[in-house]
Amino acid sequence: MKGQLLIIFAAITFSAAMVPKLRRAVNMDEDEEFLKSVSSTSEKSKEICMPQTPCAWSIYKSRQKIIDTQITNTYCHCGAGTTCQINEDDANVGAFIHRCRPPVDNDENTES
Repeated sequence: MKGQLLIIFAAITFSAAMVPKLRRAVNMDEDEEFLKSVSSTSEKSKEICMPQTPCAWSIYKSRQKIIDTQITNTYCHCGAGTTCQINEDDANVGAFIHRCRPPVDNDENTES
């Protein structure tokens, strides 16, 4: 009798464990609308970087200075007439710091 109850209990336990859990229904249209609204507001609120504000960072390996990761500032961007250029080498954190600067014309540096 105890053996039969044990077998029945084990069968019920295993069958209950095999029943899949209900998944949350996802409405794809609502998710797409949410993502569009978030991306449109973030694009509109993106400001022009101040001269002292980094526009990007290039993380490098300590001794070789081989760039490992490029991180772009998502808060601001360079304004018209400026480009994001390497401005500083911060060896303490192992990164080149980029700031918005007027483009450098190589023709001005060479003499004819």
